[in-house]
Amino acid sequence: METWVFDMDETIVSSTLPYYFQHDFGAEPYNPVAFNAWVEKGEALVLPESHKLYVTLLFLKIKIVFLQGRSESQRQVTEANLRMAGHIKCEKLILK
Repeated sequence: METWVFDMDETIVSSTLPYYFQHDFGAEPYNPVAFNAWVEKGEALVLPESHKLYVTLLFLKIKIVFLQGRSESQRQVTEANLRMAGHIKCEKLILK
């Protein structure tokens, strides 16, 4: 069976745009503690065109794999955020 691999951030969901909106669009120095606190909220927004592709791939019975640079400790919030964004089915979620 065929498999489609999506990187998550800025492909399936927008994690950085909402974060940087709250932090002067990158004018502030990157703060990993603040970014991780934002990730823990699970509020990354769905990207509609990518979601349409995701739905089409599921219809075609293509397996979905998500890649994410987040740590394993953020698995639960990442999975919940994917579900909230409408990405409820995947073969695998690969984290750091």
